[in-house]
Amino acid sequence: MKNKAFTLIELLVVILIIGVLASIGLAQYKKAVLKTRFTQLIPTVTRMALAAQEYELINGGCTTDLLKMGMDIEGFTYGPYTMMGVTIDNVLLAPNGNFFLARCDKNIISVDGYVSDKELFGYRVVFKSGVFKPGRYCVEADKHSSYDKYCHIITGDNSKNTSNWIGRWYPLN
Repeated sequence: MKNKAFTLIELLVVILIIGVLASIGLAQYKKAVLKTRFTQLIPTVTRMALAAQEYELINGGCTTDLLKMGMDIEGFTYGPYTMMGVTIDNVLLAPNGNFFLARCDKNIISVDGYVSDKELFGYRVVFKSGVFKPGRYCVEADKHSSYDKYCHIITGDNSKNTSNWIGRWYPLN
């Protein structure tokens, strides 16, 4: 009678195939999670951009004080925040670790949302700028980090616009 068991080679081939399929699936899952976390920033940053524009129209100037813009959101914490060793005043911290801030100086007026201080990538809306074209950007806060893959995954764009400590900017359509 013939033995109907699998050989060691057949079992190893099956395990190899399962491993390859699992690694492909895990990579796609990580991309989906990344895009979801990025997408969660968009409503709050859009709301902040509208509030900043309204504040500028009413008061004739800009502010980084999110409370003055009417951004007192229930469940969010407001105050100073330390990022990359720099303390930034007037940061809105969400319960999930995302944080939001406004920039207002002679070169740029923008609002930003970042996924967390561990990953430091996020969504930026620029509506006045002497440096960059007004619009929407995926931004990586640390230009020396390994996180440049995040915005590349989200936008599919390899080009980088670099600014001072702000890091890399990727335009969104």
